[in-house]
Amino acid sequence: MDYKPLLTPLAIIPFFIHYTQDFTRAQRRRTIGITSFSAFVVIATSALLGLQILDFFGISLASFQVGGGMLLLTSALTVFCAGAADCALPDQSGSEPDFVRLVVATERLLS
Repeated sequence: MDYKPLLTPLAIIPFFIHYTQDFTRAQRRRTIGITSFSAFVVIATSALLGLQILDFFGISLASFQVGGGMLLLTSALTVFCAGAADCALPDQSGSEPDFVRLVVATERLLS
């Protein structure tokens, strides 16, 4: 069983708390409602019309999967190499890579 669909929403909770820390309780509830509805619409549309949309634009499913993988790879590398100085090898900079960035980048690669 793949637990990523269960863990990914849990990983968003700290971001939600951070970005809504100045919101009232009503504003947070409204934000949750709008976000949940938007996610439902995107997932339902993709499930029902996804292949037709890809066919309309002349994109094969395999091409779409490769593009998504490249996007995840680019995102993971951006997280891991937050700046040009941070991407130096340990023997060049004298320090080890940041562990947190390594974990986040690895999680993005595996998703």
